Amino acid sequence: MDSSLIRSCKRLVTVSGYTTSLSARIPVAGLFNGWERPSTSHRRRISTFLLGRRIAQIAFAALSQIQTQWKARSSNFSSPSTPPPHRPERHAAAQGANMLTTLAILALLFGQADAAVLCAGETFFGEDRNPDDTQNNVLPLPSTPNADAARDLFFMGLAAPSTEDLESLGAGDTSPELVFPGSTITAMLTGGETRQDPPINGQYAISPTTYFSTDDDFTVEFTENITSFGFYGVDIGDVQGVLSLTAERADGTSCVVNIPHEVDGPSGGVLYFAYIDLAEPFYRVVFTNSEGKRDR
Repeated sequence: MDSSLIRSCKRLVTVSGYTTSLSARIPVAGLFNGWERPSTSHRRRISTFLLGRRIAQIAFAALSQIQTQWKARSSNFSSPSTPPPHRPERHAAAQGANMLTTLAILALLFGQADAAVLCAGETFFGEDRNPDDTQNNVLPLPSTPNADAARDLFFMGLAAPSTEDLESLGAGDTSPELVFPGSTITAMLTGGETRQDPPINGQYAISPTTYFSTDDDFTVEFTENITSFGFYGVDIGDVQGVLSLTAERADGTSCVVNIPHEVDGPSGGVLYFAYIDLAEPFYRVVFTNSEGKRDR
């Protein structure tokens, strides 16, 4: 698919007892399903604790210490009373070893800062490849047995799933409110807009006509904590992008789930992905594409 084109995405959300369906636009089109209502729930903003500055201070302190050691050795060699033997190879090797040590320290420290905490809950995944490899002119899949099987297995673990399919929304809504029948929980979807376009560039709706489309990261924020969440995605990963989601909790912690979809495949494929975490409820889900706007 042309990197300048926008993917479509449609989602459904299900609450353990309720389900919701939405649509979106990035290499995703789907239905969000899956959330279970905990006994107590509060909506809070997440505070982020950044360690980058402290890590940089530690790294540069280590580098300064090594530089000081180099200077001390150089001053010893330059003493006029006892000139040392000239051993350039040994001196260069020592400097190289120290530099490698410094680089290793920096790599370790910054590697720890960038490491994301992976979610420990249960995941469900199914994907149907579009056999029509004409890229932008692919037709919608007439059936999605693998994606549907993942959804059905996910639903089996929920008491009363509820789905928002976006069909009650009009086109062009940039922050639609998601309502899940039979549930008091609602959600706000931001980062794109609802669309009702016919199939184009491998993008199309899973429910009859409406999907949510975006060319950037997007967020689903619930009014209460949930423990399960699922969605359909369309046209994901055909331009090398990898989709992941971050589950954010009310206590300020979060974890990441990498979605194991095909990368650099044909346009117009369909996947279903769901996540359940009864131990650590979450209230916000942030979707991220590794290729950013290049793989929309």
